Amino acid sequence: MLRPIRYRDRKEWTEVRSRNSEWLAPWEASNPAPGGASPTTARWCGPSRPRLRREPLCPS
Repeated sequence: MLRPIRYRDRKEWTEVRSRNSEWLAPWEASNPAPGGASPTTARWCGPSRPRLRREPLCPS
């Protein structure tokens, strides 16, 4: 059984992604603006945080 990824998994996750970067390339997100900076996860997901705190993704 798999468990959800956690922050403490970041080192191993980064290593796995690095080793498999060529294979993963077709599925990587890309910036729609040519030459633009990639948005950070916090900037991309930040506006959703308050709503996600109020409304869980999987209500019990």
